[in-house]
Amino acid sequence: MSASESPLGKLAREGMVSVPQLSEIATWCWETADNSGDARFSGVARMLEMLVSEWDYYGGYPAEVANKIDELLSTHVPDIVEADTATDGASLARLLRGEVQTVMHDWGGRFRTDGGQTSD
Repeated sequence: MSASESPLGKLAREGMVSVPQLSEIATWCWETADNSGDARFSGVARMLEMLVSEWDYYGGYPAEVANKIDELLSTHVPDIVEADTATDGASLARLLRGEVQTVMHDWGGRFRTDGGQTSD
């Protein structure tokens, strides 16, 4: 499946339209990872679940944060999906997750850049 045909491709093109979409795409990623054994999709699922958790906690994101995340998604998701190997795709997914965590951390989100969650 090409990046443009996958639910991730839609996310990369359209951005974070709604949290239910992110939850649905995270579920699709977990199912794809389980069915294929391809870790790139579990890495993306973890990142999407983090975004949903933060959205639920804060009741949304400022436009600046959403725009930065959308830019990261549109830049990195096609490369993740179309990477030649699962290992390469998983490495790119970790890179994306780290960059999203940095955006969230800089904004003041609960997640640290090392992937842990700060205490409430």
